[in-house]
Amino acid sequence: MSQVIICPGCKKKYPFSQVPLDCLCGYSLEDVSPSWVDDAPVSPDVATQGGEIGMVECPDCEVSFNPKLNANCPQCLPVVINPTVREPTHPIVHIHWPWGELETFTDRIFIGRDAPASARLAARLESQHLNVSRRHAELIWVDNQCCVRDLNSTNGTFINGQRISPQQAIPLKNGNKLRFAASLEVTVQIGED
Repeated sequence: MSQVIICPGCKKKYPFSQVPLDCLCGYSLEDVSPSWVDDAPVSPDVATQGGEIGMVECPDCEVSFNPKLNANCPQCLPVVINPTVREPTHPIVHIHWPWGELETFTDRIFIGRDAPASARLAARLESQHLNVSRRHAELIWVDNQCCVRDLNSTNGTFINGQRISPQQAIPLKNGNKLRFAASLEVTVQIGED
């Protein structure tokens, strides 16, 4: 028997000693309790399909590709972690939350009162920001630019006071103020520690 963390979103299994903060599918693994399993293999991050070692599998569309040839998935262009060093292939982004927390993300972060947002964020928004939609917005990487995309929220997403159109990835700049609905305002810090 061994302990693993199982992602509630995609059911990927991580060894308890090597669990990341967030799964590649975007779910936060911080609050997930470990499970005991019968020494079943954990889900590999590096695919060996077709005998080609060094290939990675896109967490969104499951297409395998060589990260040495393409930094992003050639089909859907999400950010993919370099499988050899496990470091992001783009700058780190910090989100300064109004309650004083600083959150760092490297792949994708969902904003909302329900999954796929992290359980901790969803609970805080559910108790303090009910005008934020259940699946309000996401911060993603498109063509190596940090972007925000409104997910058809009821009360809108704003960059420096300007409402953005739904379902469009809008590039962000260091220091941008994002507002989700009427009162949830965050500051984005890109590429600085």
